[in-house]
Amino acid sequence: MEALQYLAQGLGIALQPINILFAFIGCLLGTLVGVLPGIGPISGVALLIPVTATLTSGMPTADAATSSIILLAGV
Repeated sequence: MEALQYLAQGLGIALQPINILFAFIGCLLGTLVGVLPGIGPISGVALLIPVTATLTSGMPTADAATSSIILLAGV
């Protein structure tokens, strides 16, 4: 039963509007990076780490970390 509580909590965090926005931004940036020749997903994520840090700079630490991982997973 405890696992279902953790699953529901994670789903609630993932479905917050700011995190859905970060997932959309990640997918958009991933598409833009994927179009470039010679840049794969690993180097695209490495290039977008500073962008992620800049976008989440004004958020509390726990929320910024979650949103950053969601954005990079979208890439």
